[in-house]
Amino acid sequence: MKIKNLPVLLFLFVFLAGNNQTINAQTIELLKDVNQGGGSSVTSTWMTNHNGKLFFAADDGTHGMELWVSDGTDAGTTLLKDIRPGIDGSNAGYAQSRNNKFAVCNSKLFFLANDGVHGHELWATDGSEEGTYMVKDIGVGETGGLQFTTELYSFNGKVYFCAMDEDPYFGTEYSGQELWCSDGTEEGTYLVKDIKSNSSNYGQSGSNPQRFKEYNGLLYFIADDGIHQYELWTTDGTEAGTRLFIDNSPIWRNEWPEFLTVCNGKMFFSTDEGVHSDQLWVTDGTVEGTHMVKDGGLNLSPEYLTCLGNKIFYRGVNDLWQSDGTEEGTFIITDIINCPVNLKVFDDKLYFLASDITGGSGIGNYELWSYSEADGVKLVKEINPDPNVGIDFNPKWNFPEGFIEYNDLLYFRASDDGYGTSLWQTDGTETGTIKAPGQTGYPDPVSPLYIMEFDFNVFNGSLYYPAGYFDDPAIEVYRLTTTLTSVTDNTQANVMKAYCTNNILTIESTVALNGEVYVLDISGRYLITHQLSNETKAVIPVHSLSMGIYLVKVTSDNSQFSAKVLII
Repeated sequence: MKIKNLPVLLFLFVFLAGNNQTINAQTIELLKDVNQGGGSSVTSTWMTNHNGKLFFAADDGTHGMELWVSDGTDAGTTLLKDIRPGIDGSNAGYAQSRNNKFAVCNSKLFFLANDGVHGHELWATDGSEEGTYMVKDIGVGETGGLQFTTELYSFNGKVYFCAMDEDPYFGTEYSGQELWCSDGTEEGTYLVKDIKSNSSNYGQSGSNPQRFKEYNGLLYFIADDGIHQYELWTTDGTEAGTRLFIDNSPIWRNEWPEFLTVCNGKMFFSTDEGVHSDQLWVTDGTVEGTHMVKDGGLNLSPEYLTCLGNKIFYRGVNDLWQSDGTEEGTFIITDIINCPVNLKVFDDKLYFLASDITGGSGIGNYELWSYSEADGVKLVKEINPDPNVGIDFNPKWNFPEGFIEYNDLLYFRASDDGYGTSLWQTDGTETGTIKAPGQTGYPDPVSPLYIMEFDFNVFNGSLYYPAGYFDDPAIEVYRLTTTLTSVTDNTQANVMKAYCTNNILTIESTVALNGEVYVLDISGRYLITHQLSNETKAVIPVHSLSMGIYLVKVTSDNSQFSAKVLII
């Protein structure tokens, strides 16, 4: 147990020649300045990686929005293919929706693109320029066969999507927006089933299949056959095996089943059958085993369905719920928070953003929370103490891209000052929830990176994300890399000294320091971070640390000092 309030000097930094310590060092750097004219190269993008390469949509100011490919180096980050020559670009990989914009199937990466001649169509690539091609011209004419928001879903060796095989403005025989699949070849790309067959009449839109989810060897999706409106359908990939799964509504209405999520051998979803309003439903893959789990009240509207262990967690109205699939096992977990969003499982716990009901209103006081059966619902850390600001300007739209696991830590975007969001990390503890090292705070001339509400992607040992500096909002792709580094105690007594007394770590220097102080445990986990702004003395409380040896790093301008310290 740590002894507190000792009135004596406990420990000075120990300096031993050749005494090295291996720690995790983090660096944040620009992948490549794609748009060198000062503008943003990425304004709305989702990244993916495939076959040892990173893919993302970018505009270099010359070719328009096109698909780029990277091996993780500046020199190895290049335009994949100029699909649509000119400044308009093909919008390859560019997304208005975050639902399945890329799909990997048969060793190829599938995406949507518009070459300016055929409209939006299905494309595929093996990662090379010559291996990037339009799979099939499905929709005749410049309109294209695929909509800009089409989902791509890989299932059983094929990619499934919604497409229309004729131009509705110039043709009279077409299937409308219907279920298609592709194996990556022209002959292997075809209509699975014309679900809404009357769509051959001008002006009909087709069944518009979407929200795909694989479960029990079948592909589930929602579609409108013109009789039952939007209901749950299944397919095994054949026309005969594509059928209406269940019509829950006793009346003709759109049920819009959504948030299809598999958990503990069952599939949960949200739907409104016309009697109980939007509620949580469950299926075991049979009609008899499909039912409403529990009537949670008017317009419960379950969303953010997330599986942890053998239970499903979700937001219902403004509360956090859990369910094991039974009525008695479905209930509100707590009433101390409001509007949980971005549910994410990490280290056998549930993490999410939520507001404290005793704090401010709206998204103004969203903070990071966690839940486990052992600990219940806990505030991980109050990152931004201002109840009218919170840690995120627009948290709801980050799901599920708002969190990502990398090197045994959970990363997310947050604001601790109201001037922009930065990259943060947590190990699940209050002391281990810190701003990722390498970012300086406002209003320093080198302003913090603000994280766009789009994708994180772990690739080749680094964490990639779109970002820009607060005072230079040109958005590019950045990367964070954690490496094992051997650190030698190199603090010189005539330059800097440090000591700990009464649970206060004090660092004194003969020169002004501008940078950060980091306190790490011996495994390299960051526990405390402290900003230095033209200071010759820093006072840092360490009451939260247990007795033991810790590593301290001080970075200042182009200098770095490190040493070990004992807290008892």
